[in-house]
Amino acid sequence: RFADLKSNLRIKTIRNIIGYFIDVMNVERPVGQIAIVDSIVKSDVFLSTLPKINDISQVSGGFVNHVFKVDDAEQRYFIKIRGDRFSELPEITCNPEDIKNEYLALRIFGEASPEHFPHVQSFNPAQHYLILTDAVKEGEILEECLVERRMSLAQVSLLGEALRRVHDSVADRSNSIREEGDEAFYELKLLHRFGFVRHEGLERMLEELRAQKRQLILGDPAPKNIGIDQTGEAIIFFDLEDAHQGNPIFDAGYLLAHLLLQNLTIPENSSVIYENFLEGYRADDFNRDIFKKIILGIIRYRLKGKIPYEVPSMNQEQKLKVAQRVELALVANLENIKWEQLVQFLTS
Repeated sequence: RFADLKSNLRIKTIRNIIGYFIDVMNVERPVGQIAIVDSIVKSDVFLSTLPKINDISQVSGGFVNHVFKVDDAEQRYFIKIRGDRFSELPEITCNPEDIKNEYLALRIFGEASPEHFPHVQSFNPAQHYLILTDAVKEGEILEECLVERRMSLAQVSLLGEALRRVHDSVADRSNSIREEGDEAFYELKLLHRFGFVRHEGLERMLEELRAQKRQLILGDPAPKNIGIDQTGEAIIFFDLEDAHQGNPIFDAGYLLAHLLLQNLTIPENSSVIYENFLEGYRADDFNRDIFKKIILGIIRYRLKGKIPYEVPSMNQEQKLKVAQRVELALVANLENIKWEQLVQFLTS
């Protein structure tokens, strides 16, 4: 039986390889990645079990990872290969072996909240890749409906609920994601998001943030890393390479900042989104001054960071004006200032 099994796997592998070369001859891919993907298709045990690979094509990846979509007769999977430098800032190198951190994060979060994360089908630390299920399926990436303003208030509440559910599910996990611990990574992320230009209001906020209790967080719940399934009700989080022991209030403020930024030019929309998200997350225990400063700090980061961020509703003059107003607002105590008042100040 074992010999038959090996024979069947060998036949399936050969069929997949033949089908793969036929199907992707006309697909444009970076030359440097062709050999890597070919090697994965030939050698990966999970891929060899698929009846037939109909298509493999590159999709837009992140700043560090190369992502390929794999379609078989029934399902879709993604091959995620970690590179050795940032695509937008190639002078900055990174360690491909860090993909093991994302693998561990996917395992922990996936076991705690399986309905909110893709499942790992294969992991190869030597070749620095993961193969994941397509958890979004026929749905879409949140960033698409956010930029096009097709996101409903019900979905805003669902986002808050889903993020709170994820945080609660790992609240008792005290282990770090990185072998050396997460403290250095925690400080690096705060520096990256808030400290690239010194600001006294943000520095005071960071001191208070460091004093808060920490737990496992996603680290980068941006709309580009969140999917909504075809029903519009299931929320999927992916790209967990920034997961670490951090502050849940950061995750919540980071995500909400992106939702609000795309709606700043419509103050009434921004205020309702703010309230609906907080209601969904059940954020009664948040320090409102810290929370609002996290939101403003992320808005400033997106408007003044090195990597341009798309905000179709705002021209360059509006972006600069908002960024300047954000810096003024960050000096004040925002505990009792309503978000609607802040938006009016930022955009008036």
